[in-house]
Amino acid sequence: TGKSVIQFQMALCIAAGIPFFGQKTLKSNVLIIDLELEKSISQFRILEAAKALGLAGVPDGLHLWNLAKLPVDLDSLFTILESRMADLPRFGLIVIDPIFLLFSSDANFSENDSASMTRLVQSLQKIASSSGAALSFSHHFRKGNMGNEESTDRMAGSGVLSRYADVVLTMTRHEQDWVSICEVTARHYRHKGPFCLELTPPILKRRDDLNPTRFRRYTPGSRTNNISPEGLLDLLPDEGLNRAEWLNRAVNIGVTEALFTSHVTSLRLQGKIVITDDFCRKCDSGISDVEI
Repeated sequence: TGKSVIQFQMALCIAAGIPFFGQKTLKSNVLIIDLELEKSISQFRILEAAKALGLAGVPDGLHLWNLAKLPVDLDSLFTILESRMADLPRFGLIVIDPIFLLFSSDANFSENDSASMTRLVQSLQKIASSSGAALSFSHHFRKGNMGNEESTDRMAGSGVLSRYADVVLTMTRHEQDWVSICEVTARHYRHKGPFCLELTPPILKRRDDLNPTRFRRYTPGSRTNNISPEGLLDLLPDEGLNRAEWLNRAVNIGVTEALFTSHVTSLRLQGKIVITDDFCRKCDSGISDVEI
């Protein structure tokens, strides 16, 4: 789902002081506390992501603390972190990935219990207050179809966690493979709206050419429109349209981008449309503009 990918990418962008999906960052020291991946895997992913972002290497300000497969809970994490803080640089951001592993070994803890989640939030706040750093953590959605839920209501367990965060970034599957729709909900400012991210390992890339409403939350029933090439042609007015505008008309009635692209190729080969500089118009000549 890309939770670790986006956490590593954010950490690299902040440590290097480069934009994160178009948003400016303040260059700061970053600590990644990885509770899930083996150390060698984490190091490899971070190095490859740094290269993909155009960096010469992993920034000096990025620190990795790998605790995978170790019996660590929030109390022990806070105690160890506090004892080592004097020997570490001042961090602007501490990443905990993923958060659920901090309470998975506690038989008395339930993510569905508000009292348990309140204790979790209080422990997280102790880390933030003690270090002076911002905290970032990843969490999973509840099981089942979350398409009709608000983005901030999809987290598994009690709603305490989503209400604690100042910024909630959710990633939901787009109708196109390997693409997610990213929604940002912030307590103190208004974000411009959802946008699409394509998973191109080892990083995510922003895809502003894709429609960020094409997922189940906006399309009840999630039914795909298996329109015919002739039906797609009917959506193209006689005066023509830019390809992106034609695509937008198609996706608004449930046509996937993959099917749209396939039909456009077919229509061009049949000589029914001509595309010039991405402008599409009908053609009655029956002569294809594509060399075969």
